[in-house]
Amino acid sequence: MAMMDPASWLFVLVVSIVCSIACAIVSMKKGYRGAPVFAWFAAGFVFSVFALIAIILAPHHHEA
Repeated sequence: MAMMDPASWLFVLVVSIVCSIACAIVSMKKGYRGAPVFAWFAAGFVFSVFALIAIILAPHHHEA
């Protein structure tokens, strides 16, 4: 079984980093603050595009 070459791993890493930053930015724009923003950042790094889709579809956070 062939391993992924370093260029493929670099691509996966770059996509994960970009998605994690995008998730954090979108979550802040939707009104999330503090720990939830870090959670979305981590989710974006681990689940990449799927987390980005989830935060885009998530409702806006309203302070009570």
